[in-house]
Amino acid sequence: YARFLGRTCAHWGLATLCYSGLFLTGGMVLRNPAVTEHPAFAEGFSLAPELGVLERIPVRRYTDAYSGLWGAAWLAGQLAVGNTTDS
Repeated sequence: YARFLGRTCAHWGLATLCYSGLFLTGGMVLRNPAVTEHPAFAEGFSLAPELGVLERIPVRRYTDAYSGLWGAAWLAGQLAVGNTTDS
């Protein structure tokens, strides 16, 4: 599972070029921190080392179980005062 998660994160990192960081939240990552600390995660994340892209993307694990709620609360506040940009 750790290798699969690492590869999935690598694909996301390559698709989005999220140089500010890749932040993992909730579910299995929150309940089982050993998954991201396992060597297989790093092995899976280093999907294409010759590109030199993934080494520049920091991967962090959120430990706050309510991080999704904080984002939703912020958005609700923005909607309440009319500070949104609808497309």
